[in-house]
Amino acid sequence: MNHCIIAALVGILGICSGTAPAWAQSNSRSSWEELNSAGEKAYEAGHYPEAEAFELEALKRAEELGPTHPHVATSLYNLAMACKAQGKLVEARQYVERAVQLYDQAGPSMDSGVATRFNNLAMVCRALGDYTRAESVERRALAQDEKVFGLMGFSVARDLENFAEVIEDEGRYAEAQPLLNRAIAILDGTSKPDDPDLATARLNLARCYVNRGMLIEAESLFLHSLPSLENSLGTEHPTVATGLGSLGLLYQFQGKYPEAESLFLRSLAILEKVRGPESIELAWARKNLAGLYSLQGKKEPAEQLYNQALPVFEKILGPDHPEVALTLNNLGVIDFQSGRYTEAERLFRRALAITEKAFGPDHLAVAPCLVNLAGVEEIQKKTMNVEPLYLRAQSIIEKAVGPDDPILAPILNHLAAFYNREGQSGRAERLFKRVLAIQQNSFSPDSPKVAEAFANLSRFYASHGKRRQAAEMTVRANAVLAQAALVSTKK
Repeated sequence: MNHCIIAALVGILGICSGTAPAWAQSNSRSSWEELNSAGEKAYEAGHYPEAEAFELEALKRAEELGPTHPHVATSLYNLAMACKAQGKLVEARQYVERAVQLYDQAGPSMDSGVATRFNNLAMVCRALGDYTRAESVERRALAQDEKVFGLMGFSVARDLENFAEVIEDEGRYAEAQPLLNRAIAILDGTSKPDDPDLATARLNLARCYVNRGMLIEAESLFLHSLPSLENSLGTEHPTVATGLGSLGLLYQFQGKYPEAESLFLRSLAILEKVRGPESIELAWARKNLAGLYSLQGKKEPAEQLYNQALPVFEKILGPDHPEVALTLNNLGVIDFQSGRYTEAERLFRRALAITEKAFGPDHLAVAPCLVNLAGVEEIQKKTMNVEPLYLRAQSIIEKAVGPDDPILAPILNHLAAFYNREGQSGRAERLFKRVLAIQQNSFSPDSPKVAEAFANLSRFYASHGKRRQAAEMTVRANAVLAQAALVSTKK
């Protein structure tokens, strides 16, 4: 399902053919309908500055008809979409909010386009990182479509998916899941089995499952939905590329790095071909592959991919967007691993400031920034700040997802290692054992994450001269890895 929905344009006239593109043939006294149509065609052709210029002229014509004429709101929406495509997010939000105000002044309506306008405003708010406002507006979109189409309308399913995405932006995955389940139930009753909207909704649910740690359920949905999308949209469609990238992230989370790399490379190749080098979709694909390479210690290709993605995020989303913060954070990790601690600290602090501004100080997205900042502070001997940063990150994650979620494991590992270095071996051992229990409950017995937890305990015992316990943990880690290798060979 396409969530980037342009507001419906009305009164589109036929355009005479000629040497110039159809959208470039309007003159300075064209009617509102002609200018609006030219703006739409320019937008569809990817000529966003021209689309903005046409819609500005269309807005002037509309305002000549009266400040509350319906054409005014339409032009404002289309201006917002043209500005958003150019990364002019502040202007986009201003235009959309003006249009929504016009709707509010007009009073209740059964117009089916009203919810689309709310969706557009929510989309711009998300791009700006204003998730509280986005959620409020998505609620209005859902209520409007339920009023117009009933509880089982196709547009209601779209709204539910959009609403779920906003909820997930805030880390509230348990609340997003029933919204996606309801959307799928609607589409199941109104669509054919191979409908791409239904398959896309299932992919969205699969991503939600990943975020909740429901990895088996997620993989099943991915493997069921992707072939359906390829059959209906073609193997090189951007939606297919997005699905491949999401499945790649699942495999990365499971420690299946070769499978993840193959999917990331395929996704990236599709997007390079169909979207171009400056598209935000390609930037996301590059970030995914960079993350995998960074995990594998391939610092140079990871850094190159992050640096290719960062200027695209800054241009399209703005310098203070959470996506920029994530990329800065990841580049900081590479600097840290390369011994460039001053630069790493600078990037971590900038990422933390952006993330706190966008989400608030207690959001799940803040935790990785705190952990990374703690690490670079410790290695620079600034140990007074380290424990509070780790404990704050732990508290944020436990509050968001509970005390047994695998997302918590890396933070507990870092805190345990810190305590061990500080001579607090009892606290360290308890945390290492807690991580092992979390990983065993969250992953299959042959998961590399389980092996890693055993290995961490082995190193801890060895550092304290407890050879028997260290050897026992090593044997168990090797057994897990051997089982994983056997499973891989059978496949």
